[in-house]
Amino acid sequence: YSDRPGHRGSGRLTDEFLQTEMKKAHNAGFQVSLHAIGDAAVKQAMDAHEAVNPQRKDYRFLIEHFMVARDEEFRRLSNSGIIPSMQYVELSSDMNMIEKRVGTTRAMGAYAWRRILNAGVPIAAGTDLPMDVLNPYENMYYGVSRCTISEEPQGGWHPWEALTRYEVLKSYTLDAAYARFEEDVLGSLKAGKYADFVVIDRDYMNCAVKEIKDIRALMTVVGGEILYRR
Repeated sequence: YSDRPGHRGSGRLTDEFLQTEMKKAHNAGFQVSLHAIGDAAVKQAMDAHEAVNPQRKDYRFLIEHFMVARDEEFRRLSNSGIIPSMQYVELSSDMNMIEKRVGTTRAMGAYAWRRILNAGVPIAAGTDLPMDVLNPYENMYYGVSRCTISEEPQGGWHPWEALTRYEVLKSYTLDAAYARFEEDVLGSLKAGKYADFVVIDRDYMNCAVKEIKDIRALMTVVGGEILYRR
């Protein structure tokens, strides 16, 4: 850490233990997800996946957060079968302190959403509840704007990493379903899938960016059944 000389984080698992347990899980038919924040943790997670899956089988291995990754790990993403599971809201709480904590160079590897999509890899978007807010519209606002809830900084923090409204929506729906092996039944409105959808109070694709965080649901339908009506 730049503000703690000599401190290199708090690793939890050895490479040997991690790879042994991941192999057991794969062989038993379980999908594996690892929590990795920091360049060492992200590298260890990717190394373990490669070690237990040299044939690139479709395990859809998830790395939760995929934060503060090195350039090398971004290059390894393509054709890796790894899906970063990310939370746009974390940018809003971290942007004011991350460069102080890890330095400007390493901070470029955090919340690098555009870089991940450019590698041809989907993002499975979520909220990290209970650590952060559940509201999906607020989270989607962060993904598009890269600003805080008070709309700072103007133009967004590292705005070149911002996503389009469509990309953010897809990460919250179809790509999230893909990460769960459920893209055939969830994630989009299509014949043969569950009729899961929400009616909202404004046009997400065309309203002002600052309005995205204020979207409210008027109706929620799950499996074709109305479960909520405002």
